Amino acid sequence: HADLVADSSQAAGEVRSILMERRVDAVFVPFFLDAHPDHRTANYILADALGGIGWDVRVFCYEVWGLTFPNVILVIDDVMDQKMKMLGCFEFANKAVDYAHSTKGLNMYHSRMLGAGMCQYAERFFEIPKREYIEVIQKVRGVVSKPGQ
Repeated sequence: HADLVADSSQAAGEVRSILMERRVDAVFVPFFLDAHPDHRTANYILADALGGIGWDVRVFCYEVWGLTFPNVILVIDDVMDQKMKMLGCFEFANKAVDYAHSTKGLNMYHSRMLGAGMCQYAERFFEIPKREYIEVIQKVRGVVSKPGQ
């Protein structure tokens, strides 16, 4: 975490370069209220990077260690096996809790939002336009970064 925070300005510049080079129109990031400090820092870096982008970028915030306020729900039945393999790669997270298993359960639970029989697994996102995302992150950053917190 400390390295990520110390290098956040450089990281934001590198992310901005990638976004501009690829002319990215959508990006995925952990939900900005996630309690993990690296996930919050990732949001700070992304907001700084997006500040230098002149076109609209859709920001999709996803759930990791906490829930999001969903306004997008995506059926993920066809990719669930692949997702489980990828989640298995997070050895540290899976030592703390069976992260892969609990995420599969959460995605199964989210399928109920789409009605019986529509799917087995669903992923929830909070989509926010670039300008609004930057404003929200500035507010979150101000609250979280105050001394003593």
